[in-house]
Amino acid sequence: MPTLDEKNKWDAGQLSKITADDGKAYERINANDPSILDKLIKLPGVHSWYIHEAHPDLPTRSSMRALSVFSENTYGWIIGANNTGDVYINRSNTNVTDNQQEWSGWKRLNDHPLLKANGNRMLIPTGTDILTLPSGFYYVSGTNAVNMPTTTDSSWFNVDIIETGNNRKTFHVSRSYDNNHWYGTVHTDGIFRGWKQIVTNAEFESVSWLNVTLDKGSSIGDRAVEYAKWGNLLLLRGHLKANREVICGMIPITGLPEKGLVMTVPVSGTTGYSKLLIYKTGELKLTGLLSANDSAVTGYYMDMVIPLNQGSGKYDTSI
Repeated sequence: MPTLDEKNKWDAGQLSKITADDGKAYERINANDPSILDKLIKLPGVHSWYIHEAHPDLPTRSSMRALSVFSENTYGWIIGANNTGDVYINRSNTNVTDNQQEWSGWKRLNDHPLLKANGNRMLIPTGTDILTLPSGFYYVSGTNAVNMPTTTDSSWFNVDIIETGNNRKTFHVSRSYDNNHWYGTVHTDGIFRGWKQIVTNAEFESVSWLNVTLDKGSSIGDRAVEYAKWGNLLLLRGHLKANREVICGMIPITGLPEKGLVMTVPVSGTTGYSKLLIYKTGELKLTGLLSANDSAVTGYYMDMVIPLNQGSGKYDTSI
């Protein structure tokens, strides 16, 4: 039987749990759970926590292990460290005006380094999701990190991340050997908006011309008939000899408007015009003719710049 001293010792002991029975965090907050504050209101006292990285109450998108001290449902604080080693504290008290609990806001207790002590970039550990990283200047082999702009490129990449508060982040990723550059953002909803690649003037001005596939009965005139897709523009050039009212060629590209395109092309051999129909499939057809001398027509000049966002509409095959 226990002695009186032992009985008094246990009666006066701490009976409220700080951790779970196995020594792990007493409470877990998942990404879709109510706010941290709502949990604390129901659990005054001292407790340990694990909070999922996607929970909107966290200061950064990185999971946190934390300790809370909360008294009488009126005042308390939570202090925790996330996966990047940063320590934060947040305080709560009661707004006496409307009797509502309020957070003071997260405050980082440690200075976060943007660079290594020697001024060099910081290496991102293998397997790290770069969307969870705090502000800083990093570098990594492309296949060693998660959520990179490319998934199969093991080249060296420089990664620049700036946080702006309220979950917002800006990411700039550049490939070291060729200066290719991507950027992305996370807005206040915590959702990553995806990568967009920056196209330089050198890349935009370097157009790759390809041959238009000509149908039987069509041939090249004075110049090769070629096409290029340049941003949201379709470029055509060359001199085409072809019969009208039949398919005369094919442009093998995607992204053409659902209703196709209609362009006016000048004729060679005399003064005049015909219509060029470009179908969604890329097929080409010349239709109609208005010229000074129909029998003198020797071909059609295909030199044009065509916006691919002209909208939809039915063909007008008259001329």
